[in-house]
Amino acid sequence: MVNLKALEARINERANQILKYAELAIPNERTFEFFRGCVLDELGQKGLRSDITTLLDHGGKGGTEAWNGMGRSHTGKKGGAP
Repeated sequence: MVNLKALEARINERANQILKYAELAIPNERTFEFFRGCVLDELGQKGLRSDITTLLDHGGKGGTEAWNGMGRSHTGKKGGAP
């Protein structure tokens, strides 16, 4: 079973490393702060963490989500499900 806390810790480690490299590479403080905000948005609750939480909660396409009403179209005929 995947542990959400362990995933979050690894995401934090990688984000910190990316930001250390960016701080060295981007001399302008305003540009770095903008980049930092973008990275944190993408890897944080607005981005990757939300995606991972959704996948863990719903099991992804291979889990319970795949069996949840996906066998019939709106007309009731077999096939044609989205």
